Amino acid sequence: MQQPPISGHVYRYILDFLANQPTSEEIAAFRPMPEMQERLKTLLDREKSGVIAAAEKQELDA
Repeated sequence: MQQPPISGHVYRYILDFLANQPTSEEIAAFRPMPEMQERLKTLLDREKSGVIAAAEKQELDA
């Protein structure tokens, strides 16, 4: 079974946020967890330098 490109805890974080029926203001203020921000930065840096693996590229695209 192939794992999704985004980990389960990221999906749970987003789903929990949406399940709480956020207001428009809360949606506008929504930010990814610091762990998510750091991973995105790493993937973008690897893509920019041309050393990104296919699985990482799939994760970045997702």
